[in-house]
Amino acid sequence: ALQARIAGLRGNNAAARAALEAAAAADPHRADTHEALTDWLADHEGPEAAIAYLEGAYAERPELRRLFELLASFLRYRDDARAIELLRARLTEHPDDAWARRELALALERGGDREQGLAVVDEAIEWLPYDTYAHSIRGDLLLHLGRREEAREALRRAIELDVDNRAAIALLADAGESQEERREDLRFVHARLLARVSAGPGVAAFADASHCFDPAERVESLSTLEQHQRDVPVAADAAVRAVEATGDLDTAWKRLEEARERFPCNPELLLTRARLAFLRGDDAEERGSLESLVRLAPFWTSPRLRLARHLKTRGLEEEAAELLEQGLALRPRDASWRMERALLDWRRGRREEALELLQQS
Repeated sequence: ALQARIAGLRGNNAAARAALEAAAAADPHRADTHEALTDWLADHEGPEAAIAYLEGAYAERPELRRLFELLASFLRYRDDARAIELLRARLTEHPDDAWARRELALALERGGDREQGLAVVDEAIEWLPYDTYAHSIRGDLLLHLGRREEAREALRRAIELDVDNRAAIALLADAGESQEERREDLRFVHARLLARVSAGPGVAAFADASHCFDPAERVESLSTLEQHQRDVPVAADAAVRAVEATGDLDTAWKRLEEARERFPCNPELLLTRARLAFLRGDDAEERGSLESLVRLAPFWTSPRLRLARHLKTRGLEEEAAELLEQGLALRPRDASWRMERALLDWRRGRREEALELLQQS
């Protein structure tokens, strides 16, 4: 896998694939080698290629549960009928598989059979009453069935079981019928976050939903979380963004720099730094932050795209094109990079190249 990653970073996709295939063949009982190859196929040849590989691998190694999970995940939204067939077959042999039961409930919901989905997730909760995700799926189904109060109760139970259940927090934030109910639910989430230690997802979900608070309460709630979760970078980033939203850019910058002393290599804080630099009109800081971020996270779409646009708007089109070309060597199926490169080629009068890229997108 390491050889494949190095080859990919060098833009040698054939060598990357060969290394991954060799690793999977050398130790076919290791699910992580199959997963790495599946991810590569999805990025470079598309999801159907990944599904075809997983179907073959799972047929040969049905004892590798991770292969089943990957196959069901790739079928999700793409072919729910096949997913339901796969999940039912799995539950026939392994009725205690809570993940498969939850996934089946979601697939049935996507197919419009929410009552049946609810019955399936209730069975999952009977098997594992402390499964936070079963409770959040139950809440989602109840919301779609119009049973709002039962849904809020189920979602609160999910958050009590795991404060980092991001889906449950997002659903609860919109479950209330009135603005005050939604604020009441978010205050419940805030209290749970203060009572537990979050790994980050719960704080991020709360921060995303906290826009329903007035600015003062939002800043106060997120600042309190930052103090409670000192080792969680997303808590610091959320507190900075809350101050930024008030328009006090100098205070936001000061708090950001304090946070970066604790987390100097955190990519989200670097992205926030680039945005704040832009808002403050600091062109050099914006570019420097984006360049650091591209080096730190070369596969991340957003920073490379922002840096390319930053360069393009300042007349540095050759640098922008080179940056996008480097990105496409790493991830040739990235539609955002491909689209931006096409627009850049069109602007430079390279119409045929631009049209070809757009067709590929």
